[in-house]
Amino acid sequence: MSFVITCVSPESVVQVSDTRISALSTRKVISEGQRKSIVVMGSQAHFVLGWAGLATCAGHNTGEWIYRQLYGMNAVDLPPDRIASELTGLATKCFATLPMSPRDKRCHFVLGGWHKDSGVPKPFTCVIYNDLIFQPPKGNSLATFMYAFEAAPSFMYSTASFMPVKNPFYVFPIGDISARARAHFSGLKSMMKKRPG
Repeated sequence: MSFVITCVSPESVVQVSDTRISALSTRKVISEGQRKSIVVMGSQAHFVLGWAGLATCAGHNTGEWIYRQLYGMNAVDLPPDRIASELTGLATKCFATLPMSPRDKRCHFVLGGWHKDSGVPKPFTCVIYNDLIFQPPKGNSLATFMYAFEAAPSFMYSTASFMPVKNPFYVFPIGDISARARAHFSGLKSMMKKRPG
């Protein structure tokens, strides 16, 4: 059981996480130590990456795996679209080999930060996932994601930048978040709209 909450605005990115590695069958807490957030300060992008989903199995540790992938691709020298594309392919290959059911392979990663566009920093967000169903916008509504019951065989990704509105922001709560905690997100969204210090 774990969760990661990421709040992104053009001026700031804040990510908080709480981690408990639990047994899938008993939901018993096994460990409270796991890498859930990584900060990347690169030449083309500065961002934070958080993730939720499958933590460990059969020698696989998702927190360590994502760190090794970012390091191996030299993410500090890549633009966000290339990082997202490479992580999507690497996650698809890796998770396909894990001896788990599709239900237990669910995982997704959230990136939020800034990238250089013609030398000017521009905010961006990205979600890499195998456990979400993307619902495109209809009419005046916004695009949304819903949790899938089972992991898809392939990871996908979606990137976004901010719409030209007065106070743009995104809030990404992911993981095991209780219904009681969901009420707090409306308060968080109201606070983000007001742009507190």
